[in-house]
Amino acid sequence: MERISYLLASVQRSLFPALREEVGELSAKDRRFVVTLEFLEIEKYIGRRSWLGRTPKNRRMLARAFVAKAFYNIPTTGALLERLRVDKSVRRVCGWERKNQVPSESTFSRAFDEFAQSGLADRVHESAVKEYVGDDVVWHVSRDSTAIDARERPVKKDAKIVASKPKRKRGRPKKGEVRPAPEKTRLERQREWSLGECLGDLPTACDIGSKRNSKGHMISWTGYKFHADVADGGIPLSGITTSASVHDSQVAIPLMKMTSDRVESFYDLMDPAYDAELIRQSSIQAVSESRNGFRIWSAHKWEDAHCRNNEGEQQSGHSICGEDASICRGHIGHGGRARHALQHVVHHAHQRCLRSSALKPI
Repeated sequence: MERISYLLASVQRSLFPALREEVGELSAKDRRFVVTLEFLEIEKYIGRRSWLGRTPKNRRMLARAFVAKAFYNIPTTGALLERLRVDKSVRRVCGWERKNQVPSESTFSRAFDEFAQSGLADRVHESAVKEYVGDDVVWHVSRDSTAIDARERPVKKDAKIVASKPKRKRGRPKKGEVRPAPEKTRLERQREWSLGECLGDLPTACDIGSKRNSKGHMISWTGYKFHADVADGGIPLSGITTSASVHDSQVAIPLMKMTSDRVESFYDLMDPAYDAELIRQSSIQAVSESRNGFRIWSAHKWEDAHCRNNEGEQQSGHSICGEDASICRGHIGHGGRARHALQHVVHHAHQRCLRSSALKPI
């Protein structure tokens, strides 16, 4: 975090005066856009140009425009082109001096497709998290998902695959009958797989998703679902995009693997959608492999905090419930209220363990 503060100070001290002479006075949001470009340094992740065929347009300028489209929340590429032609400040920051130098919409579409296929945004985000947050210890990793609406037609599911599954007779098997072992669930396979295998198994096509909102009503949308791990202060640590119909629990273990590879954390905070024993075991296993070793699982499951004593032996039974049970039940809710209640209780339990003379964090 000190490096981020130093970066902000250096940008305000040296870069803004130079930009003011070249571009003119920048608005507050334009200054934040400049800071975002300096923070991401997306130009470093653009590959070299191909020597075959026609020379492509400058991909570094297009990459800055790619960031501008997300930063200014511009819905379409056509609207981005219109903004670049009208807004001199944004156009000059992206690298084009005159509006007739801005490429065509088809060039933008091809470049944006290249960025998506190469995972440019994922690589930039991973590098930024490791560089600026990787040396710090994250207290709480909050895990949840959000809907993404898309202007696409949902992909139809193949009916042949569904019909090909053999039906099993109900009841006990007959004498001498040998039934095949049931297939492993996705959660069971994810615990054995690497992160790349887990990501390859998740569906990513556009389809229809449904969920119950905070008021108890069912809502549906066509598009995708974005699953994210967020640290304290709203810092995004990991993100995975899947089909809209994928349940939240199916992405919990890949997110754990991705986040643990980038930062060290104390707690996992999840809502009841992640209420599964295999997810809890994976969270505890991630703690045992971590040097910090203090984690709690789920907004409605108050489990033991695992610590070691001075002899290095594993200690259990230091439950967050007990005298704190009234606090837990009194503050349990949904959404942000549950998250704040969890932060309060797990912080109280962690301080109680640290005050114990026989216990110390792993």
